[in-house]
Amino acid sequence: EEMVAHALAGEDENIRNLAVRLASEEGVPLSTGLYEQLLAEDPSEIVRAAAFDAIILRSEADGIDLQSLVDAGLEDPSPLIVERAHALREALESPVLVAPSAQEEEVPAASEASPQQ
Repeated sequence: EEMVAHALAGEDENIRNLAVRLASEEGVPLSTGLYEQLLAEDPSEIVRAAAFDAIILRSEADGIDLQSLVDAGLEDPSPLIVERAHALREALESPVLVAPSAQEEEVPAASEASPQQ
């Protein structure tokens, strides 16, 4: 966690981007507030995009309202972030497809399940 914080304080946007992505993917315990701060304040659009993605990954576990993330993304000056916000909004608005449970799946008739001998 200290290494990530140190990397985020640096000037190299590639290192900050890598730190955000690795922290998110590896489950380094960074606060959602830190990701939100990066999204709002980091001068690099790639770091803001990484923070946007990290917030999405944490949203279910942390109970984050993704609509507020969409709103923040749509106000970002970067087309990269705006594009992500549009994609997230579309995903939130589309109906969720639920796979049928094993009990609901059609079971082939006995005559279809095994060839007759």
